[in-house]
Amino acid sequence: MNRSGEQFPTTVDDDRLGIDVKLQIENASLLPAQVSLGRFKLADGAKPGTGVISPHEAEMVTLSPGETRTVGLEFETDETLDCRHSFALDVSGAVAIEGERVDLAAIRFHPVR
Repeated sequence: MNRSGEQFPTTVDDDRLGIDVKLQIENASLLPAQVSLGRFKLADGAKPGTGVISPHEAEMVTLSPGETRTVGLEFETDETLDCRHSFALDVSGAVAIEGERVDLAAIRFHPVR
């Protein structure tokens, strides 16, 4: 994440916020689960519904029953998001089992360096 207010500021792409998210996904069901990483949305956790961005080059992942996998998501925006507070990763509509969407709550987190 690059912002000019940082103690050691960068000068490359300082007008853009880049966030890399590593997410561990586990299929605890007895059926295969499809996860559409492109449907994940990152939003400002302090102001719900603002600064919503989609990941770059997201794919579809199929998890076998009991399988756990770590995936990476890359987000970038020039909107007025600030990396000094919480974010919400909206996963609604991203997971399906046997063609039926699974309702999941947003994942809230604070970025780390």
